[in-house]
Amino acid sequence: MQAALSNSSMSSYLYKMDNVLYEVKDLKGILKNNNYDAWKQEVIEDLAGSGYIRLNGDKYVITREGREVIRHDSFLYYNRRTNLEKIEEKEIPAAEQKLNIFKKHYIIPILAFLVLVLVTLFRLR
Repeated sequence: MQAALSNSSMSSYLYKMDNVLYEVKDLKGILKNNNYDAWKQEVIEDLAGSGYIRLNGDKYVITREGREVIRHDSFLYYNRRTNLEKIEEKEIPAAEQKLNIFKKHYIIPILAFLVLVLVTLFRLR
């Protein structure tokens, strides 16, 4: 695949990958030695290299990762889902750290306020 792709060409390539992946699933494999168009051969090689399909004898068959993509309907949704999960995993610890910092910073003013209240009460007696 090309190093720098625009958004439209990237989505076009992902649609091609979807089509080939669904074809492998529907036909329960596609032949390795068949004469495919150049774009289709490139997509097959990329899918095999990425682990979405694997070579089983003389046929390419779908793998568990390929089935997971199909379960998400397409590579676009699959990539969005995995990217969101990665972002959520990164954000959760940061949010917990911020919460702990605020808890520690709030305890000092609360203690200071309680000390002032106690001092005021003892002075009034």
